[in-house]
Amino acid sequence: MRAKAVIQYDGSRFYGFQVQKEGEKHVLETVVSRIEALFKVLGIESKIEGSGRTDRGVHATGQVIAFDLPEHWKDLERLRWIANQKLEGVVFRSISKAPEGFDPRRQAKGRIYRYLLTTEPKNPFWADYVHFVPEIDPETIRKGMKLFEGEHDFVFFRKSGSDEPTTVRHILNTRFYKHDKFWVLHFEGTAFLRSQIRLMVAALLELSNGTISASQLQEQIDAKKRYVSKPAPASGLYLAKIKY
Repeated sequence: MRAKAVIQYDGSRFYGFQVQKEGEKHVLETVVSRIEALFKVLGIESKIEGSGRTDRGVHATGQVIAFDLPEHWKDLERLRWIANQKLEGVVFRSISKAPEGFDPRRQAKGRIYRYLLTTEPKNPFWADYVHFVPEIDPETIRKGMKLFEGEHDFVFFRKSGSDEPTTVRHILNTRFYKHDKFWVLHFEGTAFLRSQIRLMVAALLELSNGTISASQLQEQIDAKKRYVSKPAPASGLYLAKIKY
């Protein structure tokens, strides 16, 4: 049986989402490797397929994964309960039956990411989950975010070494709002390049503090000139939802 699950995880505990190796001997623990290790104990040999990979330190509140279950696993609610008892740093919000051949990445219609900022004094309890900034100009950031909307070649907003066949992406909408003590940057798009959100946030913060102008940001969006190349920290980024 093909199954679909929506999961949450604390990215600060993992070396990213996808299975990866450091050299030839040591395998770094990732979200997928931890889930697959538990599944193997439960008699589930399937590989985990995700809607998209997240880098080390990036969190998720709505990552979607798919896997194949053997005949003896028909009680999906029990599987969810066991997974949530045994896994550390990962929570299965739901598990449901999916159509045969369901591909969580290729069939996704949209993805929502959120990035959290705060101007509160630094504290060690938030350090892995939010980006601390001394001050921000909310209206400047809000206007800057609107420049990203639509279809653009985001070649200057991707991590070096990426091998995507095209760097053109379509951002459907953006929002900037305050929730309690946090400022939230909300991005919805059909897909995103590696580190694209973090580079966009970094550019918006440079715009907010006056390091770059709106016209310079527009130049980078238009792929004419790069002004910002260092991404914002991974700690503030959350994969929030996948749309199908």
